[in-house]
Amino acid sequence: MKRLRFPSTNRATIVFALIAALLAIGTVGFHLIEGWTWFDSFYGTLMTVSTIGAEPENRLSIAGRAFNVVLIFLGVGVVAFAIGVFTRTVIEFELGSFFGRRRMEKDIARLKDHFIICGAGRVGRRVAAEVSARGLPFVVVEKDPVRARWAQEHDFPVIVGDASSEAVLRRRTSSAPRASPAP
Repeated sequence: MKRLRFPSTNRATIVFALIAALLAIGTVGFHLIEGWTWFDSFYGTLMTVSTIGAEPENRLSIAGRAFNVVLIFLGVGVVAFAIGVFTRTVIEFELGSFFGRRRMEKDIARLKDHFIICGAGRVGRRVAAEVSARGLPFVVVEKDPVRARWAQEHDFPVIVGDASSEAVLRRRTSSAPRASPAP
């Protein structure tokens, strides 16, 4: 059986849609079953779904109580699903960043006869794009983490460090990868 995979933005949209649907179903349900005003129905739904548990302003009938029980279970399910989605998204992001950085550092350590592009400013970005388009090996050395992020977003190998430091160039481009950025 093939599992459906949703990007994290789609998962967040699904969570918000479920919450909105739950609030709408609860509001309409209380309005139809108990005959409450729309605002009272919405308020009763919020009290139920948020698990505050305050008794709605009007007492519930037997049918209203049964509906409230269903609404409670649906609310707990949606909240559990939302927590799972957001936890998964955070973990995927953190692990992806960690392992992606380690893989890139190993790739950088294996480079031979490569270009070193010093800086990811306007000119450095242009040079990196040209060298990449030609399929040539290169690494970008940038001391500004914000500019280094640009290289990461374009899947270019990048070292966060001062390109004018010979120690940074020698240590990072000719030896085993290191886990922390160069000073």
